[in-house]
Amino acid sequence: MDRVMSRDSRRQQAQQLRKNKRADTMNKKRQLGTSEYAPFLVCLLPLEASIDPRSTLDMLEKCDPEALVYKNLSGITYLSVPRFKQRFSFIVPPVGRGNEFTALDYLKVADTTIFIVSANNPEGEIMDRWGSRIFQMAMAQGLPTPTFALQDLESIAPKKRIPMKSSIQKIVEKLIPDQKLVTLDTNSDALNLLRKIGAQKKNKLKNRMCRPHLYADKVEYSQEVLKVTGYLRGTPLDVNRLVYIPGLGDFQMAQIDVTTDPYPIDKRNMDQEIATKVFAVADEKLQTPSGPGKCLE
Repeated sequence: MDRVMSRDSRRQQAQQLRKNKRADTMNKKRQLGTSEYAPFLVCLLPLEASIDPRSTLDMLEKCDPEALVYKNLSGITYLSVPRFKQRFSFIVPPVGRGNEFTALDYLKVADTTIFIVSANNPEGEIMDRWGSRIFQMAMAQGLPTPTFALQDLESIAPKKRIPMKSSIQKIVEKLIPDQKLVTLDTNSDALNLLRKIGAQKKNKLKNRMCRPHLYADKVEYSQEVLKVTGYLRGTPLDVNRLVYIPGLGDFQMAQIDVTTDPYPIDKRNMDQEIATKVFAVADEKLQTPSGPGKCLE
């Protein structure tokens, strides 16, 4: 009898552990993109050089009249959507021949990639030579959570829309199995796309899971000290470790500051004062050595 009870107890304990783990995972998922976390970082990447990603971004900005739109000098567009209680940040890499590695750098830090394709192609192709090349390179590097957005479907004859969408859907499924195509021609479509970005399961990339990373909102250089401001993602950042800046190399940090979130979800917090306080200061005895004259704050 004791053995049976012990077995039942172990089974109940295992069930409770699974339940708690599932609840913890769901709770973390619901908090992503909220005011307590960094906004979803979304990379808009057209698969044809003729597609203008700025038109896609413009549609996303205007799809919800209650959404708050912020733009900064680094080219990041922040979109706070009160109805979803989530925030999104959009980046647009340069496209075309010669910009492949720059686009890959954008994808390294993005949470989601929106591949923009057009239905206005008489040959039924969804990518040109550059699009095919950057897609293959992104797959080899490690692709952030992908979504395919189809534009210009309403520009073709109504009777051809369903066959065209089905044809493009088959191409997408060959590239990434089980990937659903999202139309993007109306405000309702744009809202559905935002909802999907906020709810879909995120890909876990090993090269990011074990490292902190940041896409700079603001960069200042004064008295041989480089100040970089942005949302920190990934693992915690150690002030005594080196940081790598693409194209520049490794740098020591002087300190880490924490500031008031400048892109709130609630309109009532738009006029709040931006305060900054020191979070951590480097210890020379614990710092990882770097080249001479390199310092980052």
